[in-house]
Amino acid sequence: MKCFSTLTLFFTVLVAASRSEAAHPFLCCDHNGGKVCVVSAEGAIEWEYACKAPQDCWRLANGNYLFCFFSGAVEITPAKQIVWEYKAPEQTEVHACQPLTEGRVLICECGTSRLLEVDRAGKIAKEIKLTTTPEVKTHNQFRGARKTKHGHYLVCFKGEGKVVELDGDSRVLRAIKVPGDPHEVVALPDGHLLITCGDGHKVI
Repeated sequence: MKCFSTLTLFFTVLVAASRSEAAHPFLCCDHNGGKVCVVSAEGAIEWEYACKAPQDCWRLANGNYLFCFFSGAVEITPAKQIVWEYKAPEQTEVHACQPLTEGRVLICECGTSRLLEVDRAGKIAKEIKLTTTPEVKTHNQFRGARKTKHGHYLVCFKGEGKVVELDGDSRVLRAIKVPGDPHEVVALPDGHLLITCGDGHKVI
């Protein structure tokens, strides 16, 4: 099966959309290409930063960029100066991050099977244990993870084909089976969940 760069797919969508409506710049992870990019409304790469297998990215209110990649997460300035960093342990993978209040960053770590809230000093302020089946190996354990406004955590259990909601004490509140391997989950204002299903080739 051929693999195409995520950025290539974004370009395709951007060109198609620009024919009928106004385009705008966007920030994206080029997972296969190994870089995080800012793409202009005209489809040109305005800024990029090389890293291994980036998965989740944010533009912060201060203008910096927060993103995770294979072995950790960083916040960097547009001038590419690292101002915050989390380095994951050996033989683990990081596929999700989220900026939280008080400068904390949510990290989802495969291998150690845990969610972390890391403070500005790089110290772990909170840890939520995740339980997955032994048959699911490190790379396929988890993908997207988000903390909700209610203080709960939504986690994509990629290898088990489900999205799980946990409370702040690691208790499972619900598990939702989805077609394919979930890669991202977003809580919508009406309480519904928007989920991308990876090899299920669906957004539900």
